[in-house]
Amino acid sequence: MFINRLLAPKWKHKNPRVRKQALLSLNAGLDESQKIFVDVINNDVEINLRRFAISRLNNIDCVLVLRKGDLENLLIEDLTKRLCELLAGACGSSDHSLDSNYYMEKLDEIGEMCFVDYVAHHGKSVELRKLALAKIKNESVLAEIAVTDDDDAIRSAALDCVTSPAALERVVKNARRKDKNIYLIAQQKLAAWQRQKVEFIERQKKTQRISADIVELVRLCTHSQQWLKNESRLLDLFQSWDESRKHQQNDAELSAKVEQANVQFQQGLIEQKKREEIEVREEQAFAPVFNKMQEICESMRHKIEELRQQAEPSEENIADVILFAKHMDTEWQQLKQQYHNKGNPGCSAKAAFLEYSAEYEGLVGDFSLCVKDANTLGEYIAELNKLTMLAGELLKKTEPIAVNELGGLQQQYQAIKTPCKMTLPGGLQRRFEGLLKELSSVQQQQISLQKTRIEEITTLTAQLEDAIEQGKTKYALNLANRGKKLFKALSAMDSRTLQKQGVISSFQKSIHRMNELTDWRQWSSQPVKRQLCEVMEQLAMDIKAQQENEGYDYSAAVQQIKQARQEWRGISSGAPDTDKLLWERFDQVCNNAYAFCQQYFDRQAMDRQLNYEKREKVCQDLEQYYQKISQQSRENIDWRALGKILQAARQEWQQLGVVNRSEKDKINGRFKHILTQIEAISRDQKQHNSDEKQIVIKRAKTVQVLLSDGKISVQEAVESIKELQGKWKKIGAARKDKQLWEAFREICNHVFSLRQAELDIIRQTRQEDDIKRETICKELECLAQLKGDALKQARSVMLSLKNDWHALAGLKKQHPQERRFQRACDAYEEQEKMRVSEALINAQQMINQNAKACWQLEKTFFECLEGRCEMGALTALVDKTQQQWGSSHVRSLVDKAISTRLDTVIGWVEKLQHQDKASIINAIKLQEIDVIQKKELLCLEVEILANVDSPPEMQQARMEYQVSQLANKMRQKEDVKLDEALERLLVSWHQAGILSTAANDVIENRFYAAVRVIDKNY
Repeated sequence: MFINRLLAPKWKHKNPRVRKQALLSLNAGLDESQKIFVDVINNDVEINLRRFAISRLNNIDCVLVLRKGDLENLLIEDLTKRLCELLAGACGSSDHSLDSNYYMEKLDEIGEMCFVDYVAHHGKSVELRKLALAKIKNESVLAEIAVTDDDDAIRSAALDCVTSPAALERVVKNARRKDKNIYLIAQQKLAAWQRQKVEFIERQKKTQRISADIVELVRLCTHSQQWLKNESRLLDLFQSWDESRKHQQNDAELSAKVEQANVQFQQGLIEQKKREEIEVREEQAFAPVFNKMQEICESMRHKIEELRQQAEPSEENIADVILFAKHMDTEWQQLKQQYHNKGNPGCSAKAAFLEYSAEYEGLVGDFSLCVKDANTLGEYIAELNKLTMLAGELLKKTEPIAVNELGGLQQQYQAIKTPCKMTLPGGLQRRFEGLLKELSSVQQQQISLQKTRIEEITTLTAQLEDAIEQGKTKYALNLANRGKKLFKALSAMDSRTLQKQGVISSFQKSIHRMNELTDWRQWSSQPVKRQLCEVMEQLAMDIKAQQENEGYDYSAAVQQIKQARQEWRGISSGAPDTDKLLWERFDQVCNNAYAFCQQYFDRQAMDRQLNYEKREKVCQDLEQYYQKISQQSRENIDWRALGKILQAARQEWQQLGVVNRSEKDKINGRFKHILTQIEAISRDQKQHNSDEKQIVIKRAKTVQVLLSDGKISVQEAVESIKELQGKWKKIGAARKDKQLWEAFREICNHVFSLRQAELDIIRQTRQEDDIKRETICKELECLAQLKGDALKQARSVMLSLKNDWHALAGLKKQHPQERRFQRACDAYEEQEKMRVSEALINAQQMINQNAKACWQLEKTFFECLEGRCEMGALTALVDKTQQQWGSSHVRSLVDKAISTRLDTVIGWVEKLQHQDKASIINAIKLQEIDVIQKKELLCLEVEILANVDSPPEMQQARMEYQVSQLANKMRQKEDVKLDEALERLLVSWHQAGILSTAANDVIENRFYAAVRVIDKNY
């Protein structure tokens, strides 16, 4: 034994590492090695070595045998993975590594779809994957293969097998960036499915709409009896219904409703045609009377219009009209008498008579109103003539027209009562209204003239006051004379207005002041000159006091000195200055004041020199910067800093103070020159940036064209545009930057708008689906509230709603709408279960009631045979039983059996009516033994089924029956359900036949006692 242990192979060594090295050294392609791997898998104690051995297996049959053995779950999983790899051909056996049919046979032999899916995903050869693909029915797997497989043909083949919208949507979503061909094909298939769905829904809605229109129109016609009027519309609807039935299978319930509506339509059409024929005959009989009535109405209407058209109806015309109306009324009464003498008219004749009577009564009323309007028109004309005379007299007045006079005339005109429907005298009205307009125009002219005079006098008075204040005596005298003339031309009303405004008193005061000025002729210049001297002395003191104040306005002071000298020269003009001391005083004061100002101006000159030096420093800095950047390459220049330097230089130059005029042009020219040189470099760079941005714009246009031609997707275009936008930001400022940016932004907006349009379509589709889901949930919730037959009839609607729900895009299980939909469906199903349960309970009660009625009828039948009951009472009970016999839509076998039992009893009763009692009794006794045996056997069966004790005398029979039933059960493949067994027993019981009352009561009570143990409802 130790020799065997010493000579044992290394793969059986006690050290696991040695065993693993030995397994690694084995050639997996040899059969001996495969046997060693199988031995290790079955017997080795190390789980890791067993798993390693599984990974070295290359025989499919061997893996299948091991997989069916009693191994750990972890090893079974490894064997399953190894089997997947072998079937996929990734590490196939030496004999069948390239035979795809061999692998497919093995897949058929295994019969598990998980291996088929794996081979379809990971098969080594294209042919193998294609063969596996043909066996896959799961469209989710097909959709994944259509996106992920490396071979174009397999992707196309997988996509050809995908038909569900959810799978197609997944392909469209995942293949957008991977395979444009697959993406486009899937998108086309999805669009085709959506179109078919929309077409189907539209056809279904159209069919429902047509059926609803038919039923509604027939209902309306049933109430209105307007069948002929709606005949063409109904025929068109029925034709549309027939066409819709050719394209799709319509709902049976809708078809029944439409068929019923068609029958009603045909019947209603025939009945209306008959009624119209009767009405035509009636109209022909009453036509002479109605024609004459129509002529009278036309004459009355013509007379009324004729009276209304008269401009000035006279009393004679009104009297003739009244006489005509009396004559027409006499003829009308005669026609009414003729109508009543013709007998009983039909509905149409009555309607026509009532219509003509109503029309005549209306015309009589209009006639009375027209006569009243004619009298009113005469009064209106008289009043209007009176007002016209008053307006003419008022227009001839020379004095101004007062407002109350014109207003009173208008009020009287509006107060005149006018006729309702008579033609008013247009000429007289136009004449009066023309006079009113003329009076209003004259009044407006008078008011405008008055306003102009008042404004002119007011303005002149103000000018007179200003002239007096300014000492313009001659001009003021001219204004005063012109004002006196204007005051003389004023009317009394204008004078009162000016008096109220205070203009007259102002004018008089100005005249008084002007007279005083005219009387004073003593003018003197000495006080004015002294005043000028005093002003200048005060100014010199102020300037001296403000020497330390930098904010003092010395320029204004100099200007004041100049104005004072000009005023002195104006006073002294025309004569020599005789007062030399006063002049010397004035001149000395002005010079002293100007000397203080000169000190300030000297300081200003020093500031201007400093400003010049600062400007020179700015120019030197810019020149040094220009020398620096002119020697650098374009890439090393900080263009953003260059732009900021130019902007800061301009701002600082503007903020520097003024310089001497002689130096201003020189320093400004130097600054402009160096600024121009730097800007030239900036312009070159902006031109370069402009070229770069134009290249970006061209690329963006290329992306736009490719997108328009459908060569790239919207998502790819958006990504390209975003990349170009990043390049745009890095370029920097450029010439015509705003125009370039607008061109580039227009392209970007166009691409982004297309993406937004796609997103809007997706969002709109989702919103529409949400609305549809909300509608479906509401309708299902409403259906769940129904009860009884309404709930049963709503079954087809519920199924249709569920189909509509599943036709929409799928939602997650935890989605609120999905949970709401499931709750609504569960509520409906629960309600349906309750309805079925109630129906079954009602049917059970009906069955029990019918069974009791049969038992009572049998009992009365035997009482009649025994002579304890009359035949009439028996037949009356038969009639009562048939009348009270319950019927349920749940037609079970038991219900049918009880009906058969009733027919049997009624048959015996009919025989009793035609045969003697003795023959009937003998016939019943002949079959009584057979019936008793059947019912006793049925009692045993139901007692065994209910597990209750049988009577002592039936114990032996029960044991024999149980033994026979045990043998039958052993031969049966399936167990019989308790409900089915009980139903079979009840059917057999009611079909067994009738027994006399004495024999039947005991066995009937015994049978139902056991039945109630199984089901207490019996």
